[in-house]
Amino acid sequence: MPTSEFLNLFVLSNSGYLRSINIETGMPDKDIYCKITDKWACQGLLKDQTEIRLIEIYDFNDERVPCVIKPYQNIKNGKVLYPFICNTKDELIRAKDSINSSDYFVQRYIKGQSYYYCAYLASDGRFDGYWQVNLLQQPNGKSMVLAKTCDNPGLQVDELLEIISKTGYFGPLMIELIGNEDGFYFIEINPRFWGPLQLCIDFFPQLLDAFVWEWFGRKTKSNKAESAKFYSWYFGAKQYLHTLKSYPELKNISDIDSQLLEADIYSRPDTMQLSLEC
Repeated sequence: MPTSEFLNLFVLSNSGYLRSINIETGMPDKDIYCKITDKWACQGLLKDQTEIRLIEIYDFNDERVPCVIKPYQNIKNGKVLYPFICNTKDELIRAKDSINSSDYFVQRYIKGQSYYYCAYLASDGRFDGYWQVNLLQQPNGKSMVLAKTCDNPGLQVDELLEIISKTGYFGPLMIELIGNEDGFYFIEINPRFWGPLQLCIDFFPQLLDAFVWEWFGRKTKSNKAESAKFYSWYFGAKQYLHTLKSYPELKNISDIDSQLLEADIYSRPDTMQLSLEC
């Protein structure tokens, strides 16, 4: 299953050899994959669409904060490159001193509510998915540790998915957006399965039905859940207890610690059973 950026690119870089020993990746070509996943390339894909705002890009030597320093490519020379969120000029200076400027670009930092649109895009252009509202996140844009499924926040994604499909990409994808009073801003696309995948299993498993059908030719029929579902990674939250990023929708959660415990993926009976079996 395509869940790791590093492994996906390794597999796609060696797809010719894999085919020579009768192994098919089930994924689009590497160039197509990189058009979607690379933080700079995907900006260009969306320049002509009208539904989602693209974030202003600063000159690399500009010292305006807050800002986000993003890598042009997620992986270069076998090394994973991470973004830097800079709220002060001192943070900005330290970040720039630690990187090669030719590998990064700078964008304005957007405040608002984070959403994921999680979908499966078939090779014939059809797609289906669900929305996730993010509540708590590890610092510096790392893992979401508390999230829940939600209704469409008011964005039509047809034009966006059509643009992605025309590149030749097919497969699972997660699109991150920030919503505020100005509208919806594009953050990134992850053309692979995402961290809180348990929400898909609990709430919208027919997305995985589409994956199983296209990749393995096996028909399954699952039913969507009737109510919203939560996802949490309790230990991942406790690791960064005092530096977690909270989003506006968190105000609607009355007992955050209880919700983190109740929805914790590692405390689930099926997860514990897997541990026992291993």
